[in-house]
Amino acid sequence: MGLDWPMGGLLEQKKPQRSRDQNAMYWALLSIIGDHTGMNRNEVHNAMRGMFLGFVQSAVGPIPRSTTKLTRAEMSEYMEAIAMFAATELNLRVPMTPEEWAMYEAGELT
Repeated sequence: MGLDWPMGGLLEQKKPQRSRDQNAMYWALLSIIGDHTGMNRNEVHNAMRGMFLGFVQSAVGPIPRSTTKLTRAEMSEYMEAIAMFAATELNLRVPMTPEEWAMYEAGELT
């Protein structure tokens, strides 16, 4: 949705992109999953992007959609999908709240 600009044209309202906290949490989640599966976090990153964000066409073929342009809401949904996948497919509970992160760091999250 945009706003009409008095001088002509359209002024688009930008939705806030993912936050730094979300980005840090995302890479931590990928590391946890990577440790569990024996993959590195970049491999997990690419697998999750393809699985949950789909693919875009590039000059050399389809590549997983980037996370860099996700809004905060989209990033939250994406990370929730990853957490659900980890729980159901990998039997791995990953921390998603500050309280769960504290429990995870204390070795209490199972």
